[in-house]
Amino acid sequence: MRVTKTIKDYVTRMVEEIYSEPTEEEKVYSALKEAISAEVDRLNEKFKPMIKEEIKAFNAIHGLDKRTGGIRLRDSYICIYDAYDLGSTTEIGQKAQEAARARRIKINEAIENIILTLELGGNKADLDRMLNELKENK
Repeated sequence: MRVTKTIKDYVTRMVEEIYSEPTEEEKVYSALKEAISAEVDRLNEKFKPMIKEEIKAFNAIHGLDKRTGGIRLRDSYICIYDAYDLGSTTEIGQKAQEAARARRIKINEAIENIILTLELGGNKADLDRMLNELKENK
């Protein structure tokens, strides 16, 4: 069978769908990132109002306001943020990266094998059989 761009796109889409489920390592990593993000949001909500009040109090004590100087607050500068550098610096991030890389390699190898089989004379039945085997042997 001659493999056209349409067939390659179909094979790629089907194989990626088969391997779309994240690995356990990737799920753990994502859960940690979500927990960090939620905690950052909580801390920002908790401390920003306190910081604003402290600035107002300082300016009031010294008779300062926006026109005369004093301390000003830009919300974008005063915030707690997450580094999201977990991937390269933590064991959990490294495991997630390795698992994602291994999954990507499996996807690429499966696509190459299917396309090669089709190029060497495979047909629609061979394509369906190979896709079903991938589903069964994830």
